[in-house]
This record gives sequence, C-alpha cells and structure tokens, in this order.
Amino acid sequence: MRSREQNGLQAVAAKNPNHHRSSRNQGTFSNPPNETVRVFIVGGSELMRRLMTRFLSEDARFQVVGFARGGSAAVTTITHIRPDVVILDEELPEADQTEAISCLQGCSPPPVAVVCNPFEERCSLVAVRWASSSEGLARMHGEGLNLEDLPFAARVRAMLAQACRICKEHADTGLARSGDGLARSTQTKRRTVVPRTPDRVLPQVLVLGCSTGGPAALAEMLPMLPADFPLPVLIVQHMPPHFTKLLAERLSRISRIPVVEAESGMEVKPGVALLAPGDFHMRVVRKLHRVDIELTQDEQENSCRPAVDVLFRSVAEVYRDAAIAAVLTGMGQDGLKGVRALKAKGAPVLVQDRETSVVWGMPGAIAAAGLADAVLPLVKIMPEVVKLV
Repeated sequence: MRSREQNGLQAVAAKNPNHHRSSRNQGTFSNPPNETVRVFIVGGSELMRRLMTRFLSEDARFQVVGFARGGSAAVTTITHIRPDVVILDEELPEADQTEAISCLQGCSPPPVAVVCNPFEERCSLVAVRWASSSEGLARMHGEGLNLEDLPFAARVRAMLAQACRICKEHADTGLARSGDGLARSTQTKRRTVVPRTPDRVLPQVLVLGCSTGGPAALAEMLPMLPADFPLPVLIVQHMPPHFTKLLAERLSRISRIPVVEAESGMEVKPGVALLAPGDFHMRVVRKLHRVDIELTQDEQENSCRPAVDVLFRSVAEVYRDAAIAAVLTGMGQDGLKGVRALKAKGAPVLVQDRETSVVWGMPGAIAAAGLADAVLPLVKIMPEVVKLV
C-alpha cells in the first residue's frame, strides 16, 4: 500500500479505486459478506495511525482508505472518500474531535465513528445516525460480545464488525428492531399508566435511561416538556466521553428547559435536565435539604459506564415512590435491576414500545419482566409523564 503527502493529509490508495457500493446512492449502509469495510483514520500520532492500519490489515474485512493528522485536515477528504468507519484518536484535541464529528453528520450514508487509544487499549464505538430528520449519537460499546480475553487488535476488529452489522440491520429494516433475544413476532402489549390518585405521592424527579437510538429519542421527547416543567430530569445515555457534552448542548438548544452535562456536587433542581457524562456513573445523594449529583468511576455495570442501573438504584433510595422512570430504546438489559428497585418503592415506570424503538432490548427486558406500568410509542411517553406531575 503506497501513501502520498497532500496538503498535510496522507491518503492511502484503495485496493480497488473503482469500487462503489450500489447502496451509497440510496443513502443506506450496506455491508455484504464479499465487500470490505472502508476505514479512514484521524490521528495526531503517526505511530497511532500505523498501529491501527496494521491491526486492520490483518483482517480482509477491513480496508484503510486514508488518514489525516487532525479534524481540519480530515473534513474535506472524509466528505470526498465517504468511508464506512472513521477512527478518531482519543488523544486528539476536543476541538478536532468535534470538527470531525460535525463533518460526519453531513455524510450520506453516515459512517460509524470510533474513539480509540491503542496505547491504553481503549476503544469505544459511536454510530452517527441521521434518520427521519432526527440526529443522534448512539454508543455501541460491543454489547453482547465477550471481548475481555481478546487481544486489543482483535477487540477493535470485533467491535467494528458489530457496529457495521447493526448499521446494516438499521438500513435493511428501516428501524433495526432486533429484540435482544425477544422474538420479533411478539406483539407489544400496551397498558395504561396507573392513574394519579389522592393517596399517591407527588413526583419529585423524572429519570430516563437509553442506549442505541437514545439521542434521537431524547431529541424528540425533551422538547415536549413545557418551560415550567416542575421536576428535575436525570438522564443516562450510553455514550463515551466528550460526546455527552455535545449531546447535552444540542438537546438544550432544542428544548424549553436547560440540558447540561452533570458535574459532581451539582444540585438537582426542578426544571433542569442533567445528563450523565461519558465514562462516569451518575447517582443522587441527599445532603440535608437538597439532593446532589455524585459522579464515580466505579466498575462498569452491564458493560456500561454510565449505567442506568446505578442511577435508578440511587433514585429509589433517595426519592422512593416520588419518582417517574422511563426506559427508552437500547441494547442489552441495563436498567432492569434499577427498575426493580424503583418498583419495590412504588414508583411508576414507562417503557418505549418495540415499534418505535431502534433496538427493543432495554425496554423489552422490562416489559418481559412485567415491570412496566405502560408500554408506549415514543411520542406518548412525555404526555403521560406530564399527566402524572
């Protein structure tokens, strides 16, 4: 493979320069078995770029089609080459990562982004998806894969293959409604929320948990809340560092209540939404007459940090039945144990239905366990919340 220098960008020649996916003109992500995944690497370190190129060259499924030193150098080339995967060096300045991600947002089909640090063996997948005019960054951190015993290079390749498979399912089905072990033929049973009665405690907090497809769901739900919404909103979205800050900023721009990335010691206040930062568990703690946020880097739960279970358990301890919980689209079963704790205290729980979920894993697990007070389409969840307040 030969490389050339051009305006600070090193481009790696494709093995088949005439190769184009027929699906690209249709705006879908296609990955047939006989086609390679085209990878573009953005890394400030030449050693990092060489390492990632070597890792991927060991697998015929992947083909490195170019690389750049920073976000600015990558923008034009990514748009022109239109890779399937973009690997971002974790050590890049945040501005460079943001610029590269902004570039990916305009690509059609949207690629998969990977934040990677091969020197510390860290790698997080972020599918950048623009569907139905809703934008979202959905973390896919190799859920369902046993990667702990694999060498780092094999782990990277396994996670890339996982992300590409999910993107292909999304393109093929319109809504990748994989049931995470639940039969696709299973019909969603919708139930009405338990009505508010005089003996019920008034809610004091709304908690939301989501993963794959969550950012787009949040972008649709949060703007439904009125500017005078009387409850604090606490959110866990599976997502790596830096991206949660970008997500909070975007949600705040389109919502009538402020949405901010949470910090340790921050007071939980009515009418403010706090989003758990990537790579930190978020829980609530009561201190005298106020409730504060506590962030930790304790062990991952359900292969996640932040984890929905961590937040929900703490909310059950602090708010007891004065909480409303909603679990949205996502892979896996994170949130199931936390919902059990909330239900034990008497808190109502709503879940998103299969039909409107990108992946009916997290909400489906709760529905299958009989813990959901209501299984609702996405657009009906917030109206039900408002009725309970």
